[in-house]
Amino acid sequence: MKTEMKVLLYLKKSEKDADNLCPVMGKITVRGDKNTFVQFASKIKVNPDLWNATSQRCTGKSRASVKINREIESLLLLIRSRFNEVIDYNNIVTATDVKNAFQGITAA
Repeated sequence: MKTEMKVLLYLKKSEKDADNLCPVMGKITVRGDKNTFVQFASKIKVNPDLWNATSQRCTGKSRASVKINREIESLLLLIRSRFNEVIDYNNIVTATDVKNAFQGITAA
């Protein structure tokens, strides 16, 4: 069975800071032999007025939007490369395996 991965990014609006910025959270879903998902914090903060939930990116051409969108692209690229590394190493991959590889946590 083919294993596929999806990443969803969303704002956690309940945790606005003093600058009115919300953290961007992520959800990794892996579908294959096992269907699993896991959530993670991306350590990226965004003004909720700039966030487009459909495209999972910031709108506009401002410096802040362009910078955040670049950070999001590099984050997604890193997650995808870690997923490919884990799938090359194991036949059965879970979302937790991908998250741990992405965050640099090694399995004991």
